[in-house]
Amino acid sequence: MVSLNLLLMILWHVQGARQAGLKPEYVAKLESTRTYEAPPHIVKLRKSRPPLADLREISLEELTRHDGRDKLNAKGLTVPVNANKEAAVWLSVLGYVVQPFHAPWFPSHKGRDITTRMLHQINHKAMDENDDG
Repeated sequence: MVSLNLLLMILWHVQGARQAGLKPEYVAKLESTRTYEAPPHIVKLRKSRPPLADLREISLEELTRHDGRDKLNAKGLTVPVNANKEAAVWLSVLGYVVQPFHAPWFPSHKGRDITTRMLHQINHKAMDENDDG
């Protein structure tokens, strides 16, 4: 199984190899590199998700309350808990709010939108100057 980063690097390399006029055999080798294919149970899980139009909007305030702390937040609101009576952790990426199945997560990801951070990381850009976490 190939990681998403490697998949994107391969796709960029195929395009770059063509643009550079590299030998067709090398381009064919890049194109034949196996990439990630979701296993059947993941495909089934994806199909079971509700349509985007049915999802409710979640405010930044609500997202920040789901940072994994099991006490009152700064506004005196109780942090929701999951089925295991642990403080629920949510994070947002590319406009989707998700609750990870298990920890550990980077503390800076909890209760935050991490889109900018992840896009910088995948594009090999410095994150220190561009992330407030």
